[in-house]
Amino acid sequence: MNLCIEYWKNTSGASTNTSNSSTIWERICKHKRPVVEPRQSSLFPEAIDDYMSKLRDTSSNGAVFFAVCRGKVSEGLDFADQAGRAVIVTGIPFALWNDPKVRLKREFLDEQARSQRTGSKVLTGDEWYSQQASRAVNQAVGRVIRHRHDHGAIIFCDERFLFIYLFVYCLTRLWYLF
Repeated sequence: MNLCIEYWKNTSGASTNTSNSSTIWERICKHKRPVVEPRQSSLFPEAIDDYMSKLRDTSSNGAVFFAVCRGKVSEGLDFADQAGRAVIVTGIPFALWNDPKVRLKREFLDEQARSQRTGSKVLTGDEWYSQQASRAVNQAVGRVIRHRHDHGAIIFCDERFLFIYLFVYCLTRLWYLF
């Protein structure tokens, strides 16, 4: 996320033919006051307070909170009503492939799958790995709609989400045939 924000701060989003030379970050700040999820968990309460005070500030158009999936913001916090009107997911949050815990879990599940008799279904390492990424996305998008009268936008900015959607859509259509 920090690399993305750094890119936005140093890159103009305008084409070379226009006179608008503001950076992407400056254009974001023109519309919303940004808060970035800190890497240090000890600074997190301060960031939340900053975000909430920017939301309450009637002299601005609100705030935007930049955070990562699996971070503190994406799990366990309640951003109901005006505190959260959109979640934008850029990319699929796969865990680090070479993390020792992830590698061991994948190897264990693959070994379990190989040792099972035919006909019984056991989660493989690859299936578990994909499932964990899906759960992280579900946790993040669950921040925006917290009760039945709440509303918000959920935007997936990765072409791989299209393939997931089409796969699920086709499966549900096939289910109706039977």
